[in-house]
Amino acid sequence: MGYSAVVRGPLAEVRGGNGPAVRTTLYRRDIDGLRAIAVSSVVLAHAQIQGFSGGFLGVDVFFVISGYLITGILLKDASLGRPSLLHFYERRIRRIVPALVVVLAASTGAALGLFSPYELKNFADGLIASTAFVANLFFMAGTDYCSPRYEEPLLHLWSLGVEEQFYIAFPVFLWWLLRLPAHRRLQVLVGLFVVSLGFSELFAELLPKYALADLIPGFEPGTAAFYFTGSRAWELLIGAMVALRTPVAGPASANGGRLPAFALEILAIVGLLAILIPVVFNSRETPWPGIHAIAPCLGTALLIALHERHSTVVARLLSTPPLVGLGLISYSLYLWHWPLFEFYRRWSLQAPSISEYVILILAALVVAIFSWRFVEQPLRHPQHRISKETVFRAAAVWGGVFLCAGIAVFVGAGFPGRFSPAVQGVYATLDGNAAIRRTVQNALPRCYVRNHGPDYSFERCFRLSRDKPNVVIWGDSFVGNYFYGFHDAGLKSGVNVIEASHFDCRPVLDEHLVTHRCAVFNRAIAAHLDQRITAVVISARLLNHQELVPAVLATAREIARRSIKVIVIGASLEYREAEPFYVARYVQTGNARWLDSRAFLKPGLIEFDKKLRALFQDTEGIRYVSVLDTVCAEGRCPMMVGGAPMQSDFGHLTMAGSMVFGAALWSQVHAFALSGFDPGKGAPTASAVSRASATIQ
Repeated sequence: MGYSAVVRGPLAEVRGGNGPAVRTTLYRRDIDGLRAIAVSSVVLAHAQIQGFSGGFLGVDVFFVISGYLITGILLKDASLGRPSLLHFYERRIRRIVPALVVVLAASTGAALGLFSPYELKNFADGLIASTAFVANLFFMAGTDYCSPRYEEPLLHLWSLGVEEQFYIAFPVFLWWLLRLPAHRRLQVLVGLFVVSLGFSELFAELLPKYALADLIPGFEPGTAAFYFTGSRAWELLIGAMVALRTPVAGPASANGGRLPAFALEILAIVGLLAILIPVVFNSRETPWPGIHAIAPCLGTALLIALHERHSTVVARLLSTPPLVGLGLISYSLYLWHWPLFEFYRRWSLQAPSISEYVILILAALVVAIFSWRFVEQPLRHPQHRISKETVFRAAAVWGGVFLCAGIAVFVGAGFPGRFSPAVQGVYATLDGNAAIRRTVQNALPRCYVRNHGPDYSFERCFRLSRDKPNVVIWGDSFVGNYFYGFHDAGLKSGVNVIEASHFDCRPVLDEHLVTHRCAVFNRAIAAHLDQRITAVVISARLLNHQELVPAVLATAREIARRSIKVIVIGASLEYREAEPFYVARYVQTGNARWLDSRAFLKPGLIEFDKKLRALFQDTEGIRYVSVLDTVCAEGRCPMMVGGAPMQSDFGHLTMAGSMVFGAALWSQVHAFALSGFDPGKGAPTASAVSRASATIQ
């Protein structure tokens, strides 16, 4: 990605010592055209432009191009008898580091101005990882499910990590490879290619498909396939093999090749379509990279190899000035577009509209042109070259600056002094709700199974009462939202409330629709639902898993057939961004518009709630309870209670939110499932709920 398409010299073979013959070529305008297609696909996909859902594969195209170009450079050095790791890395620093330094510095400044202490600490993680070129390994580790749902402004730098890790070992490997006979070289490269591709397919598709990933605690195979160098190496190796190959096309004449001209034109069109068709038809749900990435990678390799000696209509198209110009600035454009998108999103607290994305793309193009002209070019132009020692020293100094900046953020706990005490209090809820969990853990043991944590303890958690009604709440972390409120209301009502919630596990009995771990958990919970249970409350995050709604309905019906009352709590409130962001903006500005939930609820939430009501309301023994109808008046939902946010992120409740929402929902649970039971102290009523939330701003 960070490499030029320029390999200087006449079209010829040069030989140094006993080394292999190496082809050098004139400047390849068509490769810059390929880079233009790659970067535009990535940018338009990130801007969520319709028709570019698979544009993320532009990175794969970049990898093939990089493998080809860098191998050509190394081969040329080897053939001329001047292989030098220091010389190689000096050129990589000149090419990659200057623009990267500016982007990191600008992003750090923007993060200091916009981010909460918790966000800033996460940003510092990415800053350190990006500086050390291990961003892919950092992002491969993932983030906590309950953490704020903002995107990392440095996320796109994972691809630089892959390239740099690959090229740490590749020069040494290549110089060893060149000592082998030609047929052995091919065997070694093909072997490595197959191993890497096999690894990629295994973790992108096979392990998730057959739920074998559950056997490895803390391991997310799809994420590993996407970010890990080992699962991307085959893409770089394709480019390397093109650079190492023996030409099969013959001399660069219209009819002097081994294939007729029309066949070459057809091959070029096939290569281009192999890139463009997946851009249109792939999506984020496509397992990637794996075998799905073979077509665009081979298409890229075909165009590179074909156009090395032949000019086709496709080559002339790729060599047009607009595409070449875009290819020249592609590195800077790639570096700048994502931070611009994400910092704008964080500033506006909503996803950009299409028109806003267009403006952001134009801004990224302008910044990229200036970056290419005044940052990238000076250090690469012969008139402005500085010594090798200065290059390495400058890279070390800037690396040290960013590493120290990241460490300073941790030492300073995210620099909370940037905000008033009231705003700091709001932002404290973003920290995974850790402080709240610590406060209540001793007094109120939780029975929520975390990702790859200990299994559910029936002995500790599923304790049935003989003299009180037993109510089980079953689902994912979203049903756990209401546990504190339900537990408090249950104590007042004389009801035993049992929690059975599991990270990212919808209450679905069809084991083919969930992971193995979830299937085991759900099967065990269902087996314990007998006549001693008065009611079961089920809920889960379904807005992004609407395909599972019929299976949840089937689960509810199965429970109802056991003569157990079932309450289905509808779609939880989900915001476009973490709710504390809006509350903090209100506290900072005093502008009540930041508490108008109607503007910030996720698109489609209200319509989805209506669909769920229509689906569940006519089923005997099942009551559907709408969160929107229960806690929101005239479409406006409470976002604060006592100066604190109701939610700790985009959809999970804080302790205060659980008490308010839980009390409101419990009144309906009690009315439907426990109406024949004298609650003694009384269940919360609507008026009690109003009093509980009287301090909502």
